[in-house]
Amino acid sequence: MRCCLNCAFYDTHYANACREPNADPVLDKEAGNFCEFFTFSEHRQPRQSPTTDDARARLEALFKKKA
Repeated sequence: MRCCLNCAFYDTHYANACREPNADPVLDKEAGNFCEFFTFSEHRQPRQSPTTDDARARLEALFKKKA
């Protein structure tokens, strides 16, 4: 449970994927660690990739000919 992926500071857009500047770098973000800045994130949602059907429907709607 206590790993970078569950932390409120985890963000892939920051150096070392962590918004806490004083945290030591962690190589394996999925493995448990003992970071002293760890704060459990209650709001993290898993990313959902669009399905092929959703993407196709969006493209068809975008290029649909107007009558």
